[in-house]
Amino acid sequence: MQHTKERKPDVLKKVTDSQGNIFVLQIEFQVANESEMVYRMAEYYVMLARKYKLPVQQYVIFLGKGKLKMANELQGINLSFRYNLLEIKAIDYKTFLESNKPEEIVLAILANFDKETPEKALKQIIHRLEETTEGDLALKRYFRQLRILAQLR
Repeated sequence: MQHTKERKPDVLKKVTDSQGNIFVLQIEFQVANESEMVYRMAEYYVMLARKYKLPVQQYVIFLGKGKLKMANELQGINLSFRYNLLEIKAIDYKTFLESNKPEEIVLAILANFDKETPEKALKQIIHRLEETTEGDLALKRYFRQLRILAQLR
């Protein structure tokens, strides 16, 4: 069997956690349910583990509309694989508002507004961005990101 694969992860970082553990962090953003995602993530896992010789932690963040249907486990006779699958719209948007990092605050636009009106939630997000961002140039950049993410919503 001959098979050539080239993969480019959305986010790939070497991380040292607070306990001193070093690992490779991979994050993928998905806007649609992909039936083959579990196989794609398994391929990434093997390629990353082989290349970096470090533990690999993988997350797929589902940003899409509709119900999450992707499998995050693969079981075989000699294989057991699982990756972390998060649905951002299941997270309360106020969780992101509590951050002091503008790059985290902008993610509130994708989260669950629960009983809050979109207009009021957006005003709160903008207010928090203004509170936590230094300089007009940086603020404009976060507003641009907010507009792009709002289109995904």
